[in-house]
Amino acid sequence: MIIRYCFFAIAAIFLIPNSAFGSEMILFYDKPATQWVEAISIGNGRIGAMIFGGITEELIQFNEDTFWTLGPYNPVNPDALAALPAARKLVFENRAKEAQDLINQKMMAVPPKQAAYQPAGLLNISFQGHNQAKDYRRELDLERAVTSVVYKIGGVNFRREIFSSAVDNVTIIHISSDRQGKVNFTADFNAVQETKKINTVNESTISLEVNAGGALRCYSQVKAITQKGKVRIENNKLHIENASSATLFLASGTNYVKYNDVGGNPESIVEQQIKSASKKKSISKNTGRPY
Repeated sequence: MIIRYCFFAIAAIFLIPNSAFGSEMILFYDKPATQWVEAISIGNGRIGAMIFGGITEELIQFNEDTFWTLGPYNPVNPDALAALPAARKLVFENRAKEAQDLINQKMMAVPPKQAAYQPAGLLNISFQGHNQAKDYRRELDLERAVTSVVYKIGGVNFRREIFSSAVDNVTIIHISSDRQGKVNFTADFNAVQETKKINTVNESTISLEVNAGGALRCYSQVKAITQKGKVRIENNKLHIENASSATLFLASGTNYVKYNDVGGNPESIVEQQIKSASKKKSISKNTGRPY
C-alpha cells in the first residue's frame, strides 16, 4: 500500500452514544480501514498516527510536527525592488500578461512554493494465522483518546490498544490475548521517502531515519517489551513470540530547533523518551490519568 502526502484532512463524523458504554462517546467500525480517510487518528499535538486496524496486517502511519521538506532559507528575491517600476509601467499600459511574467520572474519569493509536510514513517505489524478472525471491532474512545481493535480466533480473544501520551511523548501499542503464549507477531519500519535508513539499535529496538531532500531529517525508534514470551530481531525486524502480551513504544523527533537552526540531535531525545516511557508501570496522558 502506498500512502501519499495527504496529512491534513477535515472529516465529518457521527458521534454515536452506545448504551453499552454508558455516557461514553465511541466511534466504532466492524471492518478494517482500506484507505487513509477511513483510518482512526490519534496524537498528542506533537506526534500523531493513523491506525488502519488490519487483522493480519496492521498499518500505523505516523508523523512528527516539525518534519517538512526544505529547511532554513531566505525567501526574499533580491531583484524585486528593481523590477517594481517596470511591473507598474506594464500594468498601467494594460500589458497584463507581460506584467505577470515579470512579477513571477523577478518579484516572487525564492522558492515560490512553501515546504511540504512529511510523514515520519510506517510501522507494519504482521500477525500470521489471523486470517480467520470473527467478531471484529475497531473503535476510538473519544473520552480516553484510545483506539482499540478486538477480534476472536479459535476461541482466543485478541486486543490492541493504541494511544499517544502527551506526558511521555510516545505512542503506545499494547497487544494482548486472553490465553497465555498466544501473542505472536513481527513489526518493522518503512517509509515513503527514497532516502531512509533502518537499523537495529539493541536486542529489542529498531530505528528509522528518513530525509525528504532538505535540511530536516526525522529519526524514530520502536521498542518491544513482552509479558512472558521473547523478543528477537532478525533483518531489522522485531519478532515477538509466545507472549501473553506485548507493548511497543514508538517515538520520533527531528533535528529542528527553531526556524533558523536545524542542529538538533533527535537520536538522543528519542532514545531518552523510549527509555523513560518503557521503564514506567503505567503511562499517563496529558490529563494525568494512567492508562
